[in-house]
Formats: sequence, structure tokens, C-alpha cells
Amino acid sequence: MGYRQYTTCTSPGSYHDLGFSYLGWVGSVTTIVTFVVVSIMSGAAAAIIPALIAAVVVLISFLVWWLEGRLICLGGEVCVIGRVMGTNPPEPLGKAGDNDATMNVLLAPNSLGPDQDPSAYWGAPQGHITQPHPDVLAIGRGYVSDSSHLHYLRWIHCEFEGRGIEDALSWAQVVLALLIAALLVPPPFNAIVLILLFFVSMLGLAETLWKPWTPGDPRDVNPNLGSLQKGNLVVVRGDWIYDSLHDGWNEIHAIHDCQIISKDLVPLNGSWPADSHGHDLNDPVGLQAAIDDWCNALAGAKGAEDGGNRDDPQHDWVIHPLVDGCTPPVIIE
Repeated sequence: MGYRQYTTCTSPGSYHDLGFSYLGWVGSVTTIVTFVVVSIMSGAAAAIIPALIAAVVVLISFLVWWLEGRLICLGGEVCVIGRVMGTNPPEPLGKAGDNDATMNVLLAPNSLGPDQDPSAYWGAPQGHITQPHPDVLAIGRGYVSDSSHLHYLRWIHCEFEGRGIEDALSWAQVVLALLIAALLVPPPFNAIVLILLFFVSMLGLAETLWKPWTPGDPRDVNPNLGSLQKGNLVVVRGDWIYDSLHDGWNEIHAIHDCQIISKDLVPLNGSWPADSHGHDLNDPVGLQAAIDDWCNALAGAKGAEDGGNRDDPQHDWVIHPLVDGCTPPVIIE
């Protein structure tokens, strides 16, 4: 149960849009205004570092929003059963440093045949998960309507979080500290700070966009999961959200648990197969029994882990159990 999660969602009523338009317009205006003001006061050469500081401050605010304000809460944690329709590895270079691994899941007992109008899926037992949410619509956010993206309203998009944006935020904070130091430290010592700033910037850029250290990985949530394949029947548990960075669809983000519950690949025709416990997923009663069975088992495993020996005092060490570990408590019967 070792899933990684760096994001938190915000309530629809507390949501503020600070997307790429904010980053572009506010960042540009803030940087230019800072450069002009300082240029008038001290000269163009002296304005370069303050202008960079202004740009990095805007970038930091955007990254904090990405992690803590971008996702809109739809109702807490959910647990669903469906067929894997496809998976995508982390793509940090194409997603502005976001290195989450993703998959799309068709929820049982929706049609396994040709694609239908998305509204036909929303009346099924799990259909509300992908259906446009009234709280999202009420704050003026929309859902996709073009044919190339309608599958996001038929399937639920799920993400195993990576640490790309968290790392980008840490990098930006270090860059900001070095820029402030370069502004305050007198010559020639500020040259050393600027050289250090250059190398930190290059390292951070390479780590964030080309070779992320901690990409999203399905094995984070289940080391025994193996390789997810198109057609796997899975149970997925995680936070139910709307991602406001695009327009728009619901997601399970981040995934907290994922388990393959049938060894046979589900074909895209005919009826749904039974899971490994024999539940009939075509029948609403059987599907609900399967959801209760699998999701209660996942919740029980998490509860056992949270309340088990992982949290015992003797395991609360940092350096080594023999150096700063606790001795087991004495149990008197």
C-alpha cells in the first residue's frame, strides 16, 4: 500500500484558476514590469536578477497551485471495477514535467462493443464516476465534447503519481534562494553564486523534463501487480477528482490501490466475465457484491497496515534501529 501522492484537491467553492494562461500572462507582465521599474531606478544591468526573481516567484505560485489547487474534489475516495483500455508511461517532456503514469478503465458493466454516446454509460451502476459532475458545472468548468476526447467520458482516467512537479517546485525554490543571494552578495563573490545557479538550473531542468528520478509507477501501489495490460480486469481505489488543467473530465488521481482480479483478458465483445471470486459483473447485484468484496478487502489491508507493526515504536528510527530505534514495549498479561 505504498502509493505516492503529492497532490491535494480543493473544494469546488474554493477553486481558483491559475493554469497555463496565468503562468504566461502574469509571469510575463510581472517580469517585464519588474525589469522596467528597476531599470529606471538602477539601470538595465541591475534589473536582470530582480526580473528573474519575479519570474521564479510566479513559477513557484503556479507549481504550488498545480499540487494543491488544480484538482477539484468530487467526493473523496472511490473504488471501482473495470477493464483496462490502455496505459501510458510517464511523459515529463510532453507534460511540462508531470511524470505521472496513467491508464484508462472502462467501468463494468458498460458496453464492451463499439463506442456509444457517453450518456449511455452514465446510467450504469458505476456511471456517475465519469458523468459530468454538477458541482464542477456550477463553477463554470466544462467537459470535453469533441469526438477525439469523448472516450474520457466513457472511461475513467486514472493516474499513478510521480514526483515530477514536486521536484520542479523544490528546484524553483533553490533557484529563488540563489537569485536572492546573488542580489545581496557583493562582487566578486556573487559570481560564485551565479555559477552555482547555472549548474543547479541545468540539473533541475534535466531532472524534471528528461530524466525524472521518481516517475509514477503502478508497482508503487502494489509491488506484485506486474505489468498492466490492455484487457486486464482490475479494481482501482483512489481520490475522485476533476482535473482543471484541461477541459475536462473526471479522474481517479492519485491511485491508492490497484489489483488485477481476473487472469483472463476481457475481450471487447460479448458480456463481462466473472471475476476470480465468481461474481457476475453483468448483473447489478453481482457487480455490487464484487465491489463490496474487493474494496472491503483493500480497505481491510490498508487498515491492518496502518494499525500494524509498521507503526510500532520500535520501528520509529531514522539512522538505524541500533542507533536511534526504540525498544519494544513490554506487554504484561
